[in-house]
Amino acid sequence: MTVKAGINGSATWNGVAIADVRNINLGKISEPQKYASSSTAGERLEVPGHKDKSISFSVYNDEPPFDEGDIGTLVLLSSTGVTLFDAAVHISNLSFGVDVDAGSLITCDITAGRATAV
Repeated sequence: MTVKAGINGSATWNGVAIADVRNINLGKISEPQKYASSSTAGERLEVPGHKDKSISFSVYNDEPPFDEGDIGTLVLLSSTGVTLFDAAVHISNLSFGVDVDAGSLITCDITAGRATAV
């Protein structure tokens, strides 16, 4: 495995580039199922459970191309062009940051989860 910089990471929504992406976070989650039975000698064991993904990214933008509740195709690319994620998602949360005191750039933090269809 080599060290890579995130300089050119990008995202698209329904095939259209999302402007000014700041960062991308993709969490891959497995929810193991714990159990104990007469064959586990009093120990709790785990078996693989359902898999899920947590998706969040941030942009310098106060008008992203979607709104909370929207469903569409989100593609997340690494700086080397590797597709990190490509699937239908439900936009669950938009959080805007406006730092009046510092005069910083306006940001929008987006949280999404997998959806069944576009």
